[in-house]
Amino acid sequence: IKIAGNYTDVKIEGVHDGANIQLLYNLAEYIKAQRIIETGVCKGASSKVLLTSLKNRDGRMISTDIPKPEQWVVSGEMVPAPLRKNWTIFQQPDATGLPRALKDMPVIDMCYYDSDKSYAGKMFGYDLLWHALRDDGIFISDDIDDNNAFKDFCETINKQPLIAESNGR
Repeated sequence: IKIAGNYTDVKIEGVHDGANIQLLYNLAEYIKAQRIIETGVCKGASSKVLLTSLKNRDGRMISTDIPKPEQWVVSGEMVPAPLRKNWTIFQQPDATGLPRALKDMPVIDMCYYDSDKSYAGKMFGYDLLWHALRDDGIFISDDIDDNNAFKDFCETINKQPLIAESNGR
């Protein structure tokens, strides 16, 4: 996907394009995001990409994530120390982490939902994030093909989504 205006073919060390780095980075740059909420961190590929954009404007990001020590994954391990100064991570499920994040950052420029894949979980997170999003902000959800939550939510808010296809998904 290319965005109108200046499109940067960004390369971020250790992050492959399967993490949608071009899309995430350029959308954040395009709207000059300064406040982002991300759900789902895992190793932190998307976190690293979004924080790389935010550092250009001294912006801030809050992430929620459930640690996965049984999978030998440390939440955000890919995010280098220089980017961490603009980042807060709540290692909690969305049910508690998202309200906490939104208390700290009640208005957001952009959100990236990539956590609870259940229908109920997505509907809960989508609703909270949508109502915190500034009028011309960007709402992104990964894994929309898992169930009908994204489609149903878009119908509920009466919005026609733009859907990016990546690797046949």
